[in-house]
Amino acid sequence: MTGYDKLASLFGNNDDLSMFRRFGPLNAKILLYRQAELLHMNDQLEHQVELDFNSENPKGRSFAVYWKALNDASDDGFETIGRRQKHKVSEIQSKLEKYCKNLPSHLCRMIADCFILDELLLLSAQVKSLAKPRGRDYRYLNSWLKRSTCGNSFLQSVEADAWRPRYESDLVLSACRSTQGDRFADFMCDNVIPIYHRYIGQRLQDPVSDETMLDTWKYNQKVFVVLGDIICMLLSSMVPTISIFVLNFQKSTIARLTIITALSFVCSAVVTFVVQARRVDVFAATFAFAAVQVVFLNGQNTQNCTRST
Repeated sequence: MTGYDKLASLFGNNDDLSMFRRFGPLNAKILLYRQAELLHMNDQLEHQVELDFNSENPKGRSFAVYWKALNDASDDGFETIGRRQKHKVSEIQSKLEKYCKNLPSHLCRMIADCFILDELLLLSAQVKSLAKPRGRDYRYLNSWLKRSTCGNSFLQSVEADAWRPRYESDLVLSACRSTQGDRFADFMCDNVIPIYHRYIGQRLQDPVSDETMLDTWKYNQKVFVVLGDIICMLLSSMVPTISIFVLNFQKSTIARLTIITALSFVCSAVVTFVVQARRVDVFAATFAFAAVQVVFLNGQNTQNCTRST
């Protein structure tokens, strides 16, 4: 199995590697052309409406305020008033029916009673919402395409441009994956796994047996997610405990305030990067942690005053 058959097998068995071009600039160009065509047709319609309205025939004015008058305008060519305007409306309607589709009913109620969007625009928006491939997966795919035991550089001519580095930002995954990844687990995979594999992993673990992924070692990311949860659990218990111990042995007010500031920063960093909380939650957690430290200091000061008395 070689060529596209081998690449299709790789994509089919590995969702994180099934990345394709979304052709963002090309989609935008087609949308711009369609928009320009409808703009020209709309301009022609407005011009015809103005001509009919300013004509000597009294029917011309009725077209602007009475739809049935325009709809009943003659199509046989004997009466020119309204015929061109009606023909242009029909032409625009056929274009819109070809290019557009109605939104689902529940969205129509949210946005408007009868709101129409370009079908290509909707499809482009759906494609843009697809998850982007991870950097390590993209690098592996490029390496796979070049390796003699895998892709063997089978792509030729412009077909080889699909996964060029300059088009990396235009790639999307065909498989469903949450766009909100675990940053801590990703950090572990990008920085810890290469070191682990270089010195330990390749000696303890055999490469995968799949013929489409020769000379490849696969590590389960769920292990690093669990490791991240354990580290988060340890930090959530250690940071407050360390704060209390350190503040208990400090007598200087300046030193205590410095410790509170430093540990509050550590708390906000942990909540931001390890827990991946929202900004409002980071503020709430940091203020609560600082308040706990202040309450502890007040209790210590009150106890010291009582002893002195």
